[in-house]
Amino acid sequence: NAQEEARCLIELALYLVDLGRPEAATRVQEAAALSRQTGDVANEARGLYVAGFVAYRTGHAADSRAYAQAALALCRRLGDREGESFALRLAGMAAEDAGETLSYLQQALVVAEAVGCAEVIWPCHNNLVFLYGLLGLFGRARFHADIALDLARRSHAGLWLPHILGNLASNHLESGRLD
Repeated sequence: NAQEEARCLIELALYLVDLGRPEAATRVQEAAALSRQTGDVANEARGLYVAGFVAYRTGHAADSRAYAQAALALCRRLGDREGESFALRLAGMAAEDAGETLSYLQQALVVAEAVGCAEVIWPCHNNLVFLYGLLGLFGRARFHADIALDLARRSHAGLWLPHILGNLASNHLESGRLD
């Protein structure tokens, strides 16, 4: 069935982007077309989010922002709070300046915490570690690192621990607290 095929294409796109394969964008476009044809608005919103994620991971921030906004609008229309939290985080990741990034990440955290979406909560904290480190706000970065590490450990997201610890270490290097 076309709806299931669209869902599978989205999952395939996520897998392909993790492998750095350019055809991820094509699979998402196919999924979006199928979702629109079948009237599956929820899957269309997910497809827009994944298209934005693919664009972000392939260095197309402007496209990522556009997809994130479109996904956000659909998720809000559907009342999909979890999807909204994903779209807000993506908008923050692809934002053009630190203030905009901070605003989106804080909104994503509020929504994700309200619905208990660990898949967004700890990555938002990790994004805030990176952002606050860039801004030289190392105390805030450390605060969010502690939360991100704890949540990642508890949610069995162990593969992300080196990434979080890398952000934390770069903050320590930057602040002069580590040689």
